[in-house]
Amino acid sequence: MPSYYLRILLNLWTKTLRSEQTMPQQKKIKLEDLRKTIPFDIPTTAIQAYVSPLAVYHMISGHPVSREEAERVLAALSTDERPLSLDTIDIVLWEDFLVLHCARATDGVNFNQDQFSFIYARDEVHARRLFYTWSTHVNHAHMYVTPMPQGIVIGTTTIPGTQQIRHDKNTENPT
Repeated sequence: MPSYYLRILLNLWTKTLRSEQTMPQQKKIKLEDLRKTIPFDIPTTAIQAYVSPLAVYHMISGHPVSREEAERVLAALSTDERPLSLDTIDIVLWEDFLVLHCARATDGVNFNQDQFSFIYARDEVHARRLFYTWSTHVNHAHMYVTPMPQGIVIGTTTIPGTQQIRHDKNTENPT
């Protein structure tokens, strides 16, 4: 008799493992979709989260925001019955992207000899470091780095403002 019960338990355990393996992982929902089911006001949410209304708008529309801003907004929207986090809500974060920077080296006198370069970097410090290693042969006294997250169009050429460096497997589509 004990082997009979052992086979039943083993069979149930095997079925449970198979069903867990075939179950799709829970996908993150977008803040825009959450807003359709649970309406919230952008200015009020921004005040409660101590962020700018533009940051909340960017989160809803799928534009990158800082991790700190995202966590503050999700904390402001969370309730005991409905905790929200970056694990459950699909928020585009700046740290998932490299941002286009325009770097300019100049001597401050002969502006027609200024050198420009476009660099994808995490932030301004990273862009300066990359540009400095590239331009060590240039004798310019000043270096300026300007972030351009919206990209740039030169004639018929478009240079995108961001490049994604990570892809979250729990989201339906990469942004």
